[in-house]
Amino acid sequence: MPASFQQILNSRIFKFIIGEEIDGKATEFFVHEDAVAQLSPSLRALMKGEMEEAQMGCTIWEDVSKETFERFAQFAYTGDYTVPEARKRIVVEKGSTTNDSTPAVSLSNLNEVSAVPSEKKVEEPTIATISEDVLGEVGIGLGSSSSSKKMKMKKLKKGKSIRKPSFFEDDEPPPIEPPVEIPAEEPTSPSPISRREKYPYFPGPRLVVDFKDLGYPLLAPLNNYEHTTSSTLTFDQIFDPSLSCSCIFLAHASLFFLANYRQIDTLKSLTLHKLHTTLCAFRLTETNASDIVDLARYVYVQEGDVGGEIRNMVCQLMAMNAVVLCCSEGFMEVARGGGTVCAGFLQV
Repeated sequence: MPASFQQILNSRIFKFIIGEEIDGKATEFFVHEDAVAQLSPSLRALMKGEMEEAQMGCTIWEDVSKETFERFAQFAYTGDYTVPEARKRIVVEKGSTTNDSTPAVSLSNLNEVSAVPSEKKVEEPTIATISEDVLGEVGIGLGSSSSSKKMKMKKLKKGKSIRKPSFFEDDEPPPIEPPVEIPAEEPTSPSPISRREKYPYFPGPRLVVDFKDLGYPLLAPLNNYEHTTSSTLTFDQIFDPSLSCSCIFLAHASLFFLANYRQIDTLKSLTLHKLHTTLCAFRLTETNASDIVDLARYVYVQEGDVGGEIRNMVCQLMAMNAVVLCCSEGFMEVARGGGTVCAGFLQV
């Protein structure tokens, strides 16, 4: 069971001396003991067992870089880690630096593109005129209304008088029943009325805004590192050829080997998941093929038969993009040199 936040805060402060072999100088970090010891049995034995490091409250990790340990400590406290941002790619140009690949646009093309189709004349709808003879036939007069009134009076004189509906002649009025006398009740003393009966419902104050509609927005995100822990690449990192994603790939890979060495299964699975998601979003081209070559070199430079999961992932990616990688000078240099990278690629 993981330690609670209160147990982590009240635990001993443990000292880590990091990166003297990798960074060229040592960096000291101070973390809570329970935050790191809960990650794996080997770390618990290192920090809380009978080893010399546990007694002194200090350990030295020379082969771990400063940036890798910062992500490791962030995972120990929060359960996730950040990745660096893509950097500008350094391109060594050969020959002339200018490349005028934009085709020239002639005046004829401009005229064709900018030509605006001529506006069509919209014919206004014509209103048909109706003669007075036609209006007279349908009973619509153009002059005064006196002629129509005279025609109505003649029809009334020749016709019959207006007859009332038949129900006024046949139906007889209903008989009038004598009123029924209701005996008067004897006056009785009124019973006392309780307050609940007198006021069965007492309405509360009418509010202008419903209580459930009140809003209290957050001024800061719940996770301060939420925008940096995403395992997907941004739009610029995918489509901008001038940005290098090599540092992002190596950040996941270095943390994987640390978790593999310290037997932290949760961190291993997280690094594999985030690296796989990142590589799926990555669009491999001839320009950024060096990023995958750097990842393959780092994965296979580790000593011993370790990291089988991440090596298999990288080899599968290279085999799927073999046509693009063959156009990369860096990959062909690795292939000519042979070694474990070439052997793993050929096995796939």
